[in-house]
Amino acid sequence: MSMVKVSRRVDPAPPPGAVRGPSDRALDRLVGRFAIGLRLGSAVACAVAGPLAAVNGIAGADLALVLAGLWAWSVFFVAAMARRGPTWPLVLADAAVIMTIVAAQRYVVPGPSIADGTTWMLPLASTAVYIPALALSPWLSLPTAAAVTAVYVLTVAHPGDAGFLIFQALVTAALMTLVRRRGRSADAVIAGSLRAGQAARAEAARRADEREQYRRVHDTALSTLTMVASGAFSGPLVTLRAQAAHDLQVLQALPGLPAGTATGPRPGPGPAASLRDRLLTEAARAAPLDVTVSEVAVYTSWAFRETT
Repeated sequence: MSMVKVSRRVDPAPPPGAVRGPSDRALDRLVGRFAIGLRLGSAVACAVAGPLAAVNGIAGADLALVLAGLWAWSVFFVAAMARRGPTWPLVLADAAVIMTIVAAQRYVVPGPSIADGTTWMLPLASTAVYIPALALSPWLSLPTAAAVTAVYVLTVAHPGDAGFLIFQALVTAALMTLVRRRGRSADAVIAGSLRAGQAARAEAARRADEREQYRRVHDTALSTLTMVASGAFSGPLVTLRAQAAHDLQVLQALPGLPAGTATGPRPGPGPAASLRDRLLTEAARAAPLDVTVSEVAVYTSWAFRETT
């Protein structure tokens, strides 16, 4: 009797980097909230520091226009970040807007503040370096930081503070790379544990199904065959016929029973010899299993057949 192996298909693990895992999604949510805080915080700081630092020679209309543009973009950035997360088009667009504002600092920041490095544009430029370093891979964040730094250097007389922007970009990119790698390693360990648990549950289900099939065979056909072989019945009886018919239904219902095994034609003349040939044929088809047909099996099966 063949048993059906019950198993659940387990897909192979995806290659590293092909699919964003749970740690990547959790980190994206955290980075999104942090980016929202940075953008809103810098907009508030600029709205306060800009008018306070303004002196003669700074047009109020120019300052109001820059601050209004910064606030309009900040509101859009917060809404988009909250809805879609830190996508690369949004992050790069944010860096481009901040670079445009930094490029206009000579119109809204007093010359002495630019010369001595106390311009309020430096913290704003820092956010345009920090957010890409948190949200993007180094292949995108470092070129973006280089572009922001270049714009800042071109707009100040003594760009000594530009080194802070470069240092910030390098350190943040390195730390985020380590965090992402460790998170993906943890995802792989957890996924392997889940696959092992699924395989164990599938194996337990298979073994339970196998035990149930053995129990049904033992409680039906094997018990009846044992009684027939022991000579407990001397001839066809109504009770034995009913039990044999019930056993046959149980065997036919088993998933592992080959088609036609229990419903084939009765042997003709020489029933024992014909049945032996049939058993040998079925045994040969059971490869790679090594099946041996004995005379006891032939005559026991024939006796059971005759009772039905």
